[in-house]
Amino acid sequence: MMITLTGVNAYLVDKDLASLKAKLGPESDLGTTRIIGLETSLEDVTLELNSYSLFSKLRLIIIYGGSKIKGFDEYIQSSDFDLPASTILVLVEPSLDKRKGYFKFLQKNTDFRQFNKLSQLELVKWISSYVIKNDGDISTSDAGYLVERLGDDQLLLAQELDKLILYSKNINRKSIDELTEQSPSSTIFELLDAAFSLNPKKALRIYNEQRLLKVEPEQILAMLSWQLNTLAIYLSSKKLTSSQILSKSGLSPYTINRARQVATNLTLSNLKSFVRELANLDLASKTVNLDLDEGLKNFIASLSI
Repeated sequence: MMITLTGVNAYLVDKDLASLKAKLGPESDLGTTRIIGLETSLEDVTLELNSYSLFSKLRLIIIYGGSKIKGFDEYIQSSDFDLPASTILVLVEPSLDKRKGYFKFLQKNTDFRQFNKLSQLELVKWISSYVIKNDGDISTSDAGYLVERLGDDQLLLAQELDKLILYSKNINRKSIDELTEQSPSSTIFELLDAAFSLNPKKALRIYNEQRLLKVEPEQILAMLSWQLNTLAIYLSSKKLTSSQILSKSGLSPYTINRARQVATNLTLSNLKSFVRELANLDLASKTVNLDLDEGLKNFIASLSI
């Protein structure tokens, strides 16, 4: 039996693995082997796949990044590949190229399970459920604030929630601010807020702080693009009700409210112009000899003009 777990949501992948081991029972612990693709060879994997456990009738082999093992993608599709009936092979592949035969083979011949990131709205609902299951309490607004502050990494959110619940069963904005570190993505929203509020000095100070924290210009550009897209969603949906915007966008109520505040002095036409300018900056950084760091500073300053 072969199972493929793919997608960037490490939390759901780990949860699915734990569920599989629970179904197999205590015996699976004795017969479990974990293999890191970047640290092994095809010869070693082949030997492991065709061996048997002395301690368990059932074997569970988990390969993280099999696509990183030279020749593994061809081997698993060949007639030489013969998995013993007593072995369950789990392939954990965070990112697969859908154009390649390896992806198509896994999709067709394995129990193929894909775990993508949840939308902001889905994360808010999950946070509320997670906290309740752990005998805690958090408002919808504060759950949205937590997502905006930390980002959409569900594994990180779970770890931070465990810490917050341990500190106090009642999670609020004060404890969130005290016990968690703001993600760069959340900080970029503050940068835009400052720029659109005609405070270029503050906007550039936030940018320089991110650079001192070793956040690369390419990362900042990507985050600016995402945040501008969020503002565009809000501005293009102003005629809709709040519930309709939430349903269509998948964004959390907190993010929509922040977008409403930041977009106070913006028009959709101006925003489209900023998006085009940022896209041109991105293209230029990849095609000509451009200092992206200086380019981003100039772009941020232009937002306040």
